[in-house]
Amino acid sequence: ALSVEDFVPAKPASRAAYARWEAFRSEFDADGNGVISPEEFIGKFKSMALRRPLDGDCFATVPSTSLATLSSLNRSINATIRSLCTLFYASVAAAPAGPPSPPSDFWTQHPDAATFGMQRLYLQEETKQMLESLFGALDTDHDALLTAADFALNKPFSRSAAAKWEILRAQFDLNGNGKITPEEFISGFKSLAMRQPLERGAFPSLPRDHRECMQLLNRAVNKVILQLGKALQQSLAAS
Repeated sequence: ALSVEDFVPAKPASRAAYARWEAFRSEFDADGNGVISPEEFIGKFKSMALRRPLDGDCFATVPSTSLATLSSLNRSINATIRSLCTLFYASVAAAPAGPPSPPSDFWTQHPDAATFGMQRLYLQEETKQMLESLFGALDTDHDALLTAADFALNKPFSRSAAAKWEILRAQFDLNGNGKITPEEFISGFKSLAMRQPLERGAFPSLPRDHRECMQLLNRAVNKVILQLGKALQQSLAAS
C-alpha cells in the first residue's frame, strides 16, 4: 500500500513532499483511509483512461465487427493508461528515471485488477427478457437444460426435430456434453453477436472517449443479439 511515509520518508520533510502526497491522495484514496491500495491505484488509472479520447493509432482502420472494435478499444485503453503512468511518474519522481518494475508476484496477488470491469459488455433488460423467453420456449420439459429430449415431443424422433436440435447443439453446446445450460445459451449468443459485421450507424460519429465508445458498442451488440434471437426463433418454428 502507498501512504504518506512513501512520499515523506525523512524528517524534516519539505512542504513540497507533503504537497505531492496530498495531491496524490486526493486522487487515488477512494475510501479516504489515508492509504492507497493496489486496487485503488489501478482503479483510478482505469477510470481516468475511460474518460480520455481514443488513441488514434489503435483506431487507424475502422473495425469490421464488434469483436474487432472491442480489441481496438482494449488496445487504446491500455495505451492511454501507459501514457498516464508515464506522466504521473514524471510528476512525482524525485529524479528523472524509468519507473521501477513491480514485484514479480504483483499481478498474482491482485488478479482482479488486471481485468477491466467497465469493458465487459452487459445485456440490456429487453435482451435478457428475449433470451429468457426463448430458452424457456425451447426447454419443453422444464428441466433448465436444452437437450435432444426437448425436441422429441413425438416418438420416433423426427428428422426435422433432430435437425433443429443439431443447429442448437453445434452453436451452443460449448463443452460438448449434449446439454445446453442457460450460461452456454447466453454465451453462445454473445459470441455470435461479437463476430457479426458491425452495423451501420453503430457509431454515428467518433466517440469522445473510451466510455462513450463502450456504451455505443454495448448498444450495438445488444441489438444484434435481439436480431439473432428472433432469427433463431423463426428458423426453429419453421417445419
